Amino acid sequence: MFKMKKYLPLLIVLMTFTGALASQIIVDLYRHKKELSTKEKSRVQVVTKRLGKASFRTFENKLISISENKAPIVIINFWASWCSNCLGEFPSMVEFRKRYEEKDVLLIGISADDATNFQQLILKTKRQYQLNFPLVADPQGKWSEDFAVTAVPTTYFFYKGELFHLVDEGFDFMNKDFLKKIDKMLKKK
Repeated sequence: MFKMKKYLPLLIVLMTFTGALASQIIVDLYRHKKELSTKEKSRVQVVTKRLGKASFRTFENKLISISENKAPIVIINFWASWCSNCLGEFPSMVEFRKRYEEKDVLLIGISADDATNFQQLILKTKRQYQLNFPLVADPQGKWSEDFAVTAVPTTYFFYKGELFHLVDEGFDFMNKDFLKKIDKMLKKK
């Protein structure tokens, strides 16, 4: 009993300090989350604005004008041949593309490869993964800059010109919940 009285004030101070520290951490996390959502809102506005004006020249020299596009869903995927997460997405992207017609879903892959041999890298990747969607080369990073891409893979999902989903990491395009969402959107069109 005597020893407990001796350490009780120290224990109270330690518990008070721990409580204050935990409260500060919670407040900091809330503020950080709020800042991220503000940044994301700004990014969404920039990207949505850019989409309507975008015209992409594909690797096969075909022009795809988003304003003339009739597909209600447009997906723009930024990737690079050296990015393992990007390459990991390709099998599900190929299957996804087989599932939906281009009149319903337009899927565009934009290569962020900036090497001098970017054309060979894109061609090799296209053959290796049997990519079945339009590819756009972006060796100078113009599209990456216009779409506020900070890392690859990054994928933007638009429905009737409005961003509805954004992924800054590898994504499974054949995810059942995602496919249900796409099917539901296409029924609305």
